[in-house]
Amino acid sequence: KVVNLNYSDMVAAFKDGQVDYLFFALGLPGAAVIEIAEGRRKAELAPYPADIIDYLSETYGYAKGNIAAGTYSDAIQGGDLAVPSMDTVLLVSADVSEDVVYQITKALIENRDKFGNIHQSLTNYNPETAWQNSPVPMHPGAIRAYKELGFMP
Repeated sequence: KVVNLNYSDMVAAFKDGQVDYLFFALGLPGAAVIEIAEGRRKAELAPYPADIIDYLSETYGYAKGNIAAGTYSDAIQGGDLAVPSMDTVLLVSADVSEDVVYQITKALIENRDKFGNIHQSLTNYNPETAWQNSPVPMHPGAIRAYKELGFMP
């Protein structure tokens, strides 16, 4: 049986023994995973099989990711874990002018050192590689910003 819940309800359902397996899509480290690790019920993070990661990558644009050893306590994580991952993606309408998207993208790239103030997972943003994993076509204004700032050929 598959049940779709918000993170708080997922954690509560796991703690109460109502579910045995959970799938999370969140930034690292995830508060829900930390809460489960500190709970009364034993849990273990499991890697995804390579064929499932390949399928998600080829079919839906997921990246082949990794949860590095030490991201969570040893009680829940025994080492590096292969996982599908998805970068944070900002979407704009194709109708937004090139100049507006250029200015937004440029401002984001130039202020990336402040992203950690929003969420720790955003500190991984790297403009040298971010444009390479776009699951949708990039707006011409974003392309212009990446190129002018020297991150895209």
